[in-house]
Amino acid sequence: MKRLYQCALFALCTTAATLAHAASQSVVASGIQVYYGIAPASAAVKANVTHGSNGLARLFHAGSHHLVVSLADAKTGERINDAAVVATVSPLGLTPTTRALPPMEINNTITYGNFFDFSPSSGPYHISLHITRTSKGAQEPVIAEFEYRPAMTSGR
Repeated sequence: MKRLYQCALFALCTTAATLAHAASQSVVASGIQVYYGIAPASAAVKANVTHGSNGLARLFHAGSHHLVVSLADAKTGERINDAAVVATVSPLGLTPTTRALPPMEINNTITYGNFFDFSPSSGPYHISLHITRTSKGAQEPVIAEFEYRPAMTSGR
């Protein structure tokens, strides 16, 4: 029951963040509406979002965040639940990091996500998503790109 509550809270937080910033937190690429959110890793830990033991090692330092992506058909609004998503996060002037975004089911909704470092001192970040519909057979991935600027926190 506690896990269900934590997952529901995480879904609510990420959904609220996406809705609050829908205009700036989404892009359309080749007919796919991509909604994205970036939350502190501590919020994902509280919701037990780990993506396996490899994800946990990246959680416990400043700058660790969870990138969450939701996909929909741009014309119909129908959710896309059959995708393989790979993200490349490129900090300004530094080496990019590429990771698969495994699917996560929260409240019967499929989203895709993984942990990345988003230190405010290394931003802005260029994020490139390669999206392949697994049910459509062999095809070129759809590429969606956007920029993320972490907020600078005071008192550090």
